[in-house]
Amino acid sequence: ADDLTRARLTQRRGGGQWGARVFRFFQPMSAEAQGGSIPVEALTEAPIYPYMIAVMDLDNDLVLGMTLSDDAEDYADALGGAFLDIARAQGLPRELLVEDARTEALLADVCGQLGVALERRDAVPILDAALEDFVEKTMWPEGEEAALYGDLLDMISESGALEQVPDAALEQMLAMVGRGEMPEALERILVEEGKRRGMV
Repeated sequence: ADDLTRARLTQRRGGGQWGARVFRFFQPMSAEAQGGSIPVEALTEAPIYPYMIAVMDLDNDLVLGMTLSDDAEDYADALGGAFLDIARAQGLPRELLVEDARTEALLADVCGQLGVALERRDAVPILDAALEDFVEKTMWPEGEEAALYGDLLDMISESGALEQVPDAALEQMLAMVGRGEMPEALERILVEEGKRRGMV
């Protein structure tokens, strides 16, 4: 944060407790296909799994913002800027809780500059529940489960396709397997991949 931004933000303190997580988005994207103008089969560049930041007001159980980076590699400035945008709109929290080294490293400097206490914990249950709900609703929109299950089975049945799925996405799918929410054909394939990665 520059001096002017820092000065303005330190005068606006909401005083609450927030949670944040930076994670790799579970659906592949391609710069070529922005706006859906190019069919997937016509893409000449491999799709990417970009990073996203989620910020939540833990006191009020409210998601303050979720921002997706356009770049899967150079994402730190964009997501750090997204956190600042939320702070400008909401006022600074008293404390920010994170669960992983990536999020801690990305936000440590800005929190230090703004006087926000940054604490890493093994788990932030309210944040975990909100993100799990987001992932499930994004992957399985209401009323489209059957078609999406079929699409997913087609996708992961392709040679090597499941190996490209990020761990975070596979974890969510394995959680759905554990709750009995996946068809048997998908369960077997997902569990085998989970065992290969040491996740089951």
